[in-house]
Amino acid sequence: MTATKVKISVTVAPDLLRGIDREATTEGSSRSAVVERLLRRGVQGERLKQLETATAEYYDSLSDRQRADDEDFARASAAAARRLNPDQPIEGAGRPRSRRVG
Repeated sequence: MTATKVKISVTVAPDLLRGIDREATTEGSSRSAVVERLLRRGVQGERLKQLETATAEYYDSLSDRQRADDEDFARASAAAARRLNPDQPIEGAGRPRSRRVG
C-alpha cells in the first residue's frame, strides 16, 4: 500500500531551487522527489545526532564501576564473536525443512 502524500507550498531561495532543478534533471525525476529525498535525509541526520547525543550522555553518566563492567562485557563479547564460524551449522538446529509444492 502506498502512503498518501500531502501537497504543501514552500518558499526557497532561488539558488536552492536551481540546485533542486539541476538535481531533478540529472536524475530524471521531479522537484518533489528531490525535495522529499533531501528532507528525509535531513530528518534521518537529525535523528542520528539525537541518538549520538543520548548515547554520549548515557556513557558520560556511568560510574567507574559501571564503566569497568561495560568494558569487561565488551571484551567478552568480542572474544566470543571471534570464535564464531558463520559457515558452521548451529548445534541443535537440524536440517532446514523442505517446502511442499502442491
